[in-house]
Amino acid sequence: MEDFYDLLTSDPGIKVLRIGLIIIGTFMAVRMTRRWLPHTVERVIEEREEDQANYDEVRGSPEHYRLRELNRERARQRGTTLAMVGVSVISALLWTLGFLLVLSELRVNLAPLIAGAGIVGIAVGFGAQEMIRDFLSGFFVILEDQYAVGDIVDLGHATGTVEMITMRFTRLRDLEGKVWFIPNGEVRRVGNLSKLWSRAIIDVGIAYEADIDRASEAMVAAANDVRDADIEEATIIDEPTVLGVEDFGASSVVVRMLLRTEPGEQWTVARAVRARIKARFDADGIEIPFSQHVVRMHTEGPNLKPSLDAGGDVQPDQRQD
Repeated sequence: MEDFYDLLTSDPGIKVLRIGLIIIGTFMAVRMTRRWLPHTVERVIEEREEDQANYDEVRGSPEHYRLRELNRERARQRGTTLAMVGVSVISALLWTLGFLLVLSELRVNLAPLIAGAGIVGIAVGFGAQEMIRDFLSGFFVILEDQYAVGDIVDLGHATGTVEMITMRFTRLRDLEGKVWFIPNGEVRRVGNLSKLWSRAIIDVGIAYEADIDRASEAMVAAANDVRDADIEEATIIDEPTVLGVEDFGASSVVVRMLLRTEPGEQWTVARAVRARIKARFDADGIEIPFSQHVVRMHTEGPNLKPSLDAGGDVQPDQRQD
């Protein structure tokens, strides 16, 4: 057995054969990686497109559907880019491993080389661990399409519109115009307010004496007015839904309505619908309550003596003895 081992380690022909097998094995591993990784990314993208296809039946403008197609194409391009990056990294690691194995077959002492590389790796790891975490987080943000440029997102640190995504950080601009640079590794949660579609929540207070059914019908009619008007940046893509009474306030009953809108347009839609709800309520005689006080004026002889009382309107009360 020892003679056979000595033959394998000393015979030049056997050594050349082993080196050849290492090179062939490394080459095959790289080829498999080049085939397997893009196929896996493609399958992930197809599964995501099937999930998004469930929303394609909702009502929307042609521009809305065109943007969805552009987003799909952008997701495919992003996935292809990430697959190429992954293939390059894994191929480099495989070829490095194969090179070290070949050096080992040539009886090159790898201990100093590995020890030096280990020390350098530890130093770089401690110094750049935050950056490495940011790069890994950015990789999965792009791969999983958690958000894209133009989306309105809540990243915990700030809420605003995404202006740039890199492998290391995300650039965000909030409502005040402030620009935030957030490292991807610090993002623990993502709230995307403009993914595929958005929702406007409208709460309206009506008087306790008002008819809730009439108020609900007026709210739906106001929403339909906005939808039929085809207002730019205020597109409703589904039928309005009135959930009913949401709360009992001190002086009002709160009725809630939900509206599905195109991505990022929920605020514009809510403002437009509230304006029309006010007009509808005025036309139908539905009261929107507000705080009021009654001031009563009492007179005795030539002097006016005002007095205050809780109530509804200002009512002068002229009395003489």
